[in-house]
Amino acid sequence: QMAYIFVTRGDLDQAIQLYQQSLAISEQLGDHKGKSAALHQMAGIFVIAGSKQQQAVPFRPAPKP
Repeated sequence: QMAYIFVTRGDLDQAIQLYQQSLAISEQLGDHKGKSAALHQMAGIFVIAGSKQQQAVPFRPAPKP
């Protein structure tokens, strides 16, 4: 749950590093549930990071063909 603390503090890079470590350990152990959990948590962080990035970048519609 250390990674979650980093997420709540806004340190998404540190949280991703911890989840990557968890993923590597789970893969070494053949722990499919642990691997799934790490990937799920990482995906959530990428969603958070993406929404923060979208807030910083104004919306631009796609060019018409």
